[in-house]
Amino acid sequence: MLTTGSYLTALAIYLLSAVGGLMIINRWWLSALQPRWQGAWLGVIAGALITPAHPSSDTLTWAPALIVGSFNLVFAGGLSTALIPLACLALGIVLCAVLGWVWGGRRARNAAAASSEPALSDSVS
Repeated sequence: MLTTGSYLTALAIYLLSAVGGLMIINRWWLSALQPRWQGAWLGVIAGALITPAHPSSDTLTWAPALIVGSFNLVFAGGLSTALIPLACLALGIVLCAVLGWVWGGRRARNAAAASSEPALSDSVS
């Protein structure tokens, strides 16, 4: 049985590995995309990896919704038990994709503004 400390340790390790994986995916796979699309795709992947859900209605712990939904769909009663975790997963993916789209747009706007401003050494004479 999991103790509180081991549960929190496992959850922290999972979140750190997901963030590390997102950084690698962003660097290797998504770097060729425009910033808005890069942010949106990163949001989709982050939403799929990090969105939590309860494994069953009588548990108090959280687990990744992708894992919970997949296992409940295949092994624990089918679609009726997987519907809530999969709905949480879909909501998390959509929210993270929208946040990534907005973040990517702001990043592109800030980069464009920084490149159009004159350098400080050019304005001081």
